Amino acid sequence: MERHFRNMSNVMSYPPRQRRLNTTSATVQKFQRRERALRRLRLMLLIIMSIVTTLTAYYGYIVYRAQFEPSYVYGEWIEIGTPHYDTERLMFDQYGVKRDNKRIATGYDFDGKEIIVNTGRGRQIYRLTGNSDSPQLQRIHPRTPVQQFVKAGFEHTVERSADAVSTRREAVSSHFRNQK
Repeated sequence: MERHFRNMSNVMSYPPRQRRLNTTSATVQKFQRRERALRRLRLMLLIIMSIVTTLTAYYGYIVYRAQFEPSYVYGEWIEIGTPHYDTERLMFDQYGVKRDNKRIATGYDFDGKEIIVNTGRGRQIYRLTGNSDSPQLQRIHPRTPVQQFVKAGFEHTVERSADAVSTRREAVSSHFRNQK
């Protein structure tokens, strides 16, 4: 009986899976090759998209950090719209702030748009204005006197008004000259 059982198990056994795949028709094999090629293509596209996304995110991070980096405001800032003998100069560096070559603060806060300087006289807030071709600062607190600065090296990008008194004098004299 054992022999007979062994023979029956041999008769009912199925061929291995590999053997069945090798005996499939040519059209099914073509379809399988196309599927594999499509899978490879999808994987390559996924990898390329991942690389592009990573590079774009990294570039965005670098640009973002450049805006909020305190070194963006490092350097000398020259007041505009004042007579040359009364022009104020601010210097921002890693050690703090100097006004007319005198240290007024040992630190400042920069949030990307505004610079907050705490001095013995109180708090001063400057806002970045202008653009990369003409970086400028405007004092927004305290509001008076109105002060505007341009970064050293970019003075040629703004029109510096001459002495306010001489400008007023010229305007009055031209007014009376035109009345004759």
